[in-house]
Amino acid sequence: VKVQRTINAVVQELTGISNAILEREKTFEIVLEQFTQFVETACADVPREIERCLFTQNGNEFDIPILIHVMHRHGFSPATYLRRWRITNSVDMLPFCRNSSLLDNTKLMHTKEGKAIFKLGDIYKMVVGRPLVGAHGALQDAMGVCEILKASEPLRQAVLDDVQNNK
Repeated sequence: VKVQRTINAVVQELTGISNAILEREKTFEIVLEQFTQFVETACADVPREIERCLFTQNGNEFDIPILIHVMHRHGFSPATYLRRWRITNSVDMLPFCRNSSLLDNTKLMHTKEGKAIFKLGDIYKMVVGRPLVGAHGALQDAMGVCEILKASEPLRQAVLDDVQNNK
C-alpha cells in the first residue's frame, strides 16, 4: 500500500520493502476494495451460515492492529467491514509455527542468539518446497498461508483443532 510517510532502514531490511516500492503501490482505499472483492469472490459459493476465518502469519501482533489503525485513519469502520466480509474468527499461524513439534524450526534462519526467525517466505519455502513469489503482498501472503496449511498435515490439523476449540 502506498504510504504517506517514509519507512526506516530497519523495516526495509526486515521486509525487503523499500520506499521506492511503496511509492508505486495503490492507495489504501483501492487495496481495501480489492481485498473486499477478493473475499466476496473467493467465498461466493459459501453459504451465509458458514463461518469465515481469517488466517494470518503474525497477524495478531502486526497486520490486524495496523489494518484497524489505518481503517480508522481513513474513516472506515473495521466492524462494518468485518460484517461485510462475514469474518467471525482469526487465526495467527505464528504460534503454531513456533511449535517445534509441528514445524522443523532448525531449517529456518536464526538470530545471533540462536532463536528461530519465522518469516513467512522462509516457512513457505521449507514447507511447500519453492519460494513464495511476491512475499509481503497481501494476496500473495494470504495464498502462501493457505498453501502452507495444505502442505503440512500436522500444522493444518493443529490449526483446525484450535478453531474448533475456540468457537
